[in-house]
Amino acid sequence: MKITYRPVTKNDLPDRVRWFNDLEISQFLGDIVRSGTTLAKQKKWFEKILKEKNRKDFVIEVDGKPVGGVALLEINKIDKNAGIFIFVGEKRFWGKGVAKSFGIYRQLWI
Repeated sequence: MKITYRPVTKNDLPDRVRWFNDLEISQFLGDIVRSGTTLAKQKKWFEKILKEKNRKDFVIEVDGKPVGGVALLEINKIDKNAGIFIFVGEKRFWGKGVAKSFGIYRQLWI
């Protein structure tokens, strides 16, 4: 199982809609996501994050297939820290260490 990360693109938005509208997944993601989403909302979100300088969003891939996402939030390049939002949207990968692996890579983007 090869786990990689790449920047989120517009092509990823339909997967995000599917994942965030699955109550089994969204129950862990906070109130904004838990209320559901649409492709239009995700497109608006995507345009917004492209302008943010202290945030970076990634797709988690397993063997080249999208399975979830990661966001580094409020990146502080001086102190080398950031908040993190991480989820695995493909339930067959829950408990497989996919989300944990990002800790190794986050230092590359801060």
